[in-house]
Amino acid sequence: MGNGLSNPSLLTNGTNTTLANYEPRQQYPLSLKPVTTPANNPEYYRNKRKLQQDASVSQVAKKFKGLMLPGSGFIGPNIYVRAQMALQSGLPEEEQYALHHLVKISHERGDKYRFDQFPGLAEALIHKVLQISNLFYDIDWTVNYGDGQNPQDDNDVLNGLYGTSDVLQRLKARSELELNDNLQDTDFIQSLGRVIEAGLVIRNMVMLDENAQYVARLPVLRDYLCIVLGISHPAVTELQHYALETAEQVSAYYQIDSKDPYYQSLLAQLASRDRGKLVTTLRTVARLGMRYPENKRLEDVPNDLLLSLCEWIMIDDDELRSACLDFLFQFTSVADNVEVLSRSVNTKALVRQLAKLLMLNAKEVSRMESLRQTVENDDPQPTQVPRLGREMIEFLLNNYEEPVRSSHW
Repeated sequence: MGNGLSNPSLLTNGTNTTLANYEPRQQYPLSLKPVTTPANNPEYYRNKRKLQQDASVSQVAKKFKGLMLPGSGFIGPNIYVRAQMALQSGLPEEEQYALHHLVKISHERGDKYRFDQFPGLAEALIHKVLQISNLFYDIDWTVNYGDGQNPQDDNDVLNGLYGTSDVLQRLKARSELELNDNLQDTDFIQSLGRVIEAGLVIRNMVMLDENAQYVARLPVLRDYLCIVLGISHPAVTELQHYALETAEQVSAYYQIDSKDPYYQSLLAQLASRDRGKLVTTLRTVARLGMRYPENKRLEDVPNDLLLSLCEWIMIDDDELRSACLDFLFQFTSVADNVEVLSRSVNTKALVRQLAKLLMLNAKEVSRMESLRQTVENDDPQPTQVPRLGREMIEFLLNNYEEPVRSSHW
């Protein structure tokens, strides 16, 4: 009943016929191309990048025809010029790069690295070390290279042509910053480190006499030395040692009087209890004006210092004793100072101690040993057998028999 499609036998026959007559479609190979990636074809990307670079270079070359472009033949300045330019830029990262290399260069190549070959390098280093005042005082120094006349109300300007005679008064007139000696921020530590490195570079370079003569002609260097020696803070101790060693090398070219702030700063260091400062300062004061023919005069030396010198001579310290004797030698080279010394110290005790020093490391030699050494030195033993004449040989052969002949020979 109903529709014939509902007959199961008809459905089965139709399905069997369809399955029997089914033929699958023919499979064709896929035409796929591999994707080029840096992993499977790195050479393709290298060539592509090179072509792009060549195309861009050719376009730029056409635009700037006749000009030498960066990377097209000029390798750029050497490390010396790069370091100097980086230091003069004033950028903290560039200064750190420059000072890192300058410290190494000045230590390894200090015998050939000269200020006169790089104009502006010495001034840049001095300007950098002057920034030590910014860390401890409310002051920011600037150097004036104008006519040498600074305004009276401009207390943060240093005279670059003639030096600043009241630099110590200007420094002490400014208020000190409140610093915690036990805790400092990163900016303070990094800034102080760069200033100390700049001081170390100057110290290393002035060990060469030509560099010492060059910076001695810069009055602002003396202002830097006065400022550093005038700051009383433990964090500046290392920089003060570098400054004193710098002063020792350049003081031979300074002809100054007792009123000069540089001379007063050196005498103030002799009140320190730091042995390193004492030894270096004594040698520095003794070398003042050594390159000049006229005899220098050390004036306004405190009586307490003269008494301390007589006490330091008795200490079993060869370096300190030698520095004290150099100072006393230069101090007593003027007749007036001899009178000052005789009134300030116990002259008998000083003379007695100096007489003992004359016998320091002396060796006792007996008279006979001395005569024997003199004879040995005057009549040295011959190293070659002398040649005898024929008459002497015949005389020995005719008159003596062996073994007497050997002894006469």
